[in-house]
Amino acid sequence: MHVNEVLAKIAGKEQLPAEQVFKNIKSMKGVPAGRLVAIMNRGYSNSLGVSCSHCHVVGEYDSESKATKQVARDMMAMTATINDGLLRKIPNLRSQNPTVNCGTCHNGRARPGAGGGGAQGQPRPPG
Repeated sequence: MHVNEVLAKIAGKEQLPAEQVFKNIKSMKGVPAGRLVAIMNRGYSNSLGVSCSHCHVVGEYDSESKATKQVARDMMAMTATINDGLLRKIPNLRSQNPTVNCGTCHNGRARPGAGGGGAQGQPRPPG
């Protein structure tokens, strides 16, 4: 599993800001490196039903060669716009802090929406 390899490489640096531990951090600056790995694994990977290699070149995580990496950054910006601005403007919501995240639309599928399917049409198996 790629996550365990990354965690082994950053052992002892988990609490440092991600940009001090990893190369090419453009989003989530200031997030502790260990937490960033957890967010990527439990958040993005599970929400989209994909593995690290969906957005990253394994072993070259700073590479920009996969378009899905920038799409993920753009989607992060989109959810921030929705959460920080648009949802707060909707009157009569029954939540004090309404939020959306990747799982709101993706539901374990790489392509959200009807018939999206996972990386090969199926959600990623657990583990």
